[in-house]
Amino acid sequence: MRFYRPLFLVSLLLFVVATGALAEERPLTNDDVISMTKADLGDAVISSKIAKAPATKFDTSPEGLVKLKKAGVSPAVIGAMLDRDAGGAAPTAPPTARNGSSQTSASRVRLITPDGTLDLSSYVGSESSTYAYVTMLFWLNFPGLHSAQRTHDSRPAFLLKSDQDPRSRYFIVRLDVNEKSGDRSLKMGKGGAFSFKATTTPDSDWTFPFDSERLTPDSWKLKLKAALKPGEYGVYAAQNAELYEFGVD
Repeated sequence: MRFYRPLFLVSLLLFVVATGALAEERPLTNDDVISMTKADLGDAVISSKIAKAPATKFDTSPEGLVKLKKAGVSPAVIGAMLDRDAGGAAPTAPPTARNGSSQTSASRVRLITPDGTLDLSSYVGSESSTYAYVTMLFWLNFPGLHSAQRTHDSRPAFLLKSDQDPRSRYFIVRLDVNEKSGDRSLKMGKGGAFSFKATTTPDSDWTFPFDSERLTPDSWKLKLKAALKPGEYGVYAAQNAELYEFGVD
């Protein structure tokens, strides 16, 4: 019996390793996400797991999304699931808390006005979602009804600090004013009955095209292609989910 015992142990070890590998390859499901949510692992950890999972088998039908919401899954994690189903990556967590806090560091975006340039304040939005017919809508909400930084110029330009091309990284966006809740909202992603685009970038219907000109290796000038109506706007940085706010009077 002693002669066969090492062989038996090796076989058992190989079986355990193989079983573990198969378990790791099992597709991640809605139930797994709900379990991680109930374990209070946090949005960043769950979204990272979704992005790095070898395979997923999510139910992102309208009924599936409603069940996820009722189970307490956050809009950020639901967005990560939708992004993964659409072939994208899960959104990364902003470097600051998602509580509408303002950044105190020097602004990366400056508004060019007829009277000179103005540093724009930046905020990280708080997430929310609403269910509309057969799709889930995702929003970023920013504190206050109106920006303190304002201009009468309907086609303002911007100075941007970046060593990379701002196209696909920065977006000039409009904001909806919410009198009841006292904040402003930006619609993220774009969904329909049978399709969904990533929630890491704003809805294209809420953005405005611009031309970009490189001034130095790490600075750009952005020029709007069309005039803006009076209202609330911002320059949205997709990489860290910051909004540099301004208003047009």
